[in-house]
Amino acid sequence: MKDSLRLPLIVDLDNTLIRTDCMLEALFYNLKKNFFKTIIFFFMYLFNKKKIKSYLFSNFCPDINSIKINKEVYNFLSKERSNGRKIYLCSGSPSKVVKKFCEKLKIFDGYFGTENINLVGKNKKNFLNEKFKIYQYDYIGDSYSDIIVWKNSNQAIVSKNNILIKLILKIKKIKFITITEKKKIISNVINVLKLIRIHHWCKNILLFLPIFLAQDFSIRSIVFCLIGFLAFSFIASSIYIVNDCLDIQNDRVHPEKKERVLASGNILLLDAMFISLTFVIISIFFSSFIGADFTIIICLYFITNFLYSITIKNLIIFDIICLSLFYVSRVIAGGLSTNTFVSIWLLLFCFFFFLFLANIKRITELVKINSDLILKKVGRNYLLSNIKLLKIINIFAIVTSQLVLFIYFITDSSSMLYSKSNIIMIISLILMIWTYYISKKAFSGTLSSDPIVFALKNKFSWFCFLLISFLTISQMNIWLF
Repeated sequence: MKDSLRLPLIVDLDNTLIRTDCMLEALFYNLKKNFFKTIIFFFMYLFNKKKIKSYLFSNFCPDINSIKINKEVYNFLSKERSNGRKIYLCSGSPSKVVKKFCEKLKIFDGYFGTENINLVGKNKKNFLNEKFKIYQYDYIGDSYSDIIVWKNSNQAIVSKNNILIKLILKIKKIKFITITEKKKIISNVINVLKLIRIHHWCKNILLFLPIFLAQDFSIRSIVFCLIGFLAFSFIASSIYIVNDCLDIQNDRVHPEKKERVLASGNILLLDAMFISLTFVIISIFFSSFIGADFTIIICLYFITNFLYSITIKNLIIFDIICLSLFYVSRVIAGGLSTNTFVSIWLLLFCFFFFLFLANIKRITELVKINSDLILKKVGRNYLLSNIKLLKIINIFAIVTSQLVLFIYFITDSSSMLYSKSNIIMIISLILMIWTYYISKKAFSGTLSSDPIVFALKNKFSWFCFLLISFLTISQMNIWLF
């Protein structure tokens, strides 16, 4: 092995110098902007990677100012540069993209990107061997496609702590060094938990609502509900990840969402996609224990959430209606998992109550951002002037949900399940107080971006929900036997 300081240092861009993959970002951007055209084009030129790459980047250009740089790699390059070493940026991304990063960082002696050939794997190896001669350069990379380049380099430098890649390099007897930050296992676990939004799993407790209200506490019903809960939790986490992948450009410029693990570069896009796919498989596995109807609900939930991410979320009012229906689908799924009848009163109440929560979420965002320009940047089609309309919807959703609840309490169906309907009507009053409290917080800008997350951390909300639970349980007719 030759003295490295005398040889040029070549560094990859995607997932090496930067904490993202421009190709994947371009794919998600095009899927979001024109889903069907992108899918058709992808299958038409499935084996022509250069053609696909050209199409994807014809409509997309990454915002280099918001993309996170890999500090360990950058510091290593800076140190080598200060020692008088020549450094080149070489990537499979288009030359125009590579050029922007080269000009921004100002530590490179040159750059190479995809133009006439797709500069990845064997093509990159041939290009570098022709440009600098075999074994006459050191190379920093991160992926399996870089192994053939490392094999022809003087020094292999790995920028990603990937056990499999290191194992392959050892098997092939390729000497290497790593310059990646050694993160603690607990740190990686926390990032994954943030990615899958595990705190949002509490929303899936709605699956237990049908058996709770029907006062069916048999072991069979509880077990099937628990399986359904896990299936819904995994599929919901999967779609959260997909949504974050599609919104990564907008999230980076969002005042709060820029701290999300994908937007901040703490988890790479490819790793996130793998986790999402794994969760889909786990969800379908769990749902298969319940039955075909439940599995269909799971699949429809995933598809409609995807449609929401690429289209519906851009339609004002329709987006909050769709969000409300997602909650209603959980209640329906809970009934299907245990063959429990779900009344129209419950479905109507849930729809209007969760319409209120979805509406509050939008109001909170508008109040906090307080700028039409920033709203446009983060991908929202709402304007500050829409707050008046949202206030009307807020009142309508609160009043209608409580009206549905009140009508149910005076029906025969209620008296069959609850001993004293007049006492349980207090629930309606408690909910009215809580919705007023949440609305006041939202309009003052002191509510967190998600009202459900806020409620989980808020003592008054816990008090209200515990009181409602106590009143409901105390008046159940099961105590009469």
